[in-house]
Amino acid sequence: MATQKAVVIQGLGKAKVVADAPIPKPEKDFIKVKTVSVALNPSDWKHIDWRADKGAVVGFDYAGYVEEVGPDVKKQFQKGDRVLGFTHGCESHNILLTAWLMGTLIDVEDILT
Repeated sequence: MATQKAVVIQGLGKAKVVADAPIPKPEKDFIKVKTVSVALNPSDWKHIDWRADKGAVVGFDYAGYVEEVGPDVKKQFQKGDRVLGFTHGCESHNILLTAWLMGTLIDVEDILT
């Protein structure tokens, strides 16, 4: 699997940029977004400082372009569409659902168009 940079929690109060986070393929009703812009907001730094799951990737808010559309997506998304929205970042059980990956999986229900 190809890799990318990501901000990964290392422990309570500590995060760093790593270069070996996986680049996911879209599944089911998800799309893959090439993130262009992300926001560092209080949810991000509070998770790092107070709820640090080691290995979790930071990131909630994003803007970018659709790269791939999952086979079960019913909404009319196409490669190249501009999108923005939020994800469920800082979850160690599914690090691919975070905005601070350069290629991230997005649940289509969480997209603002």
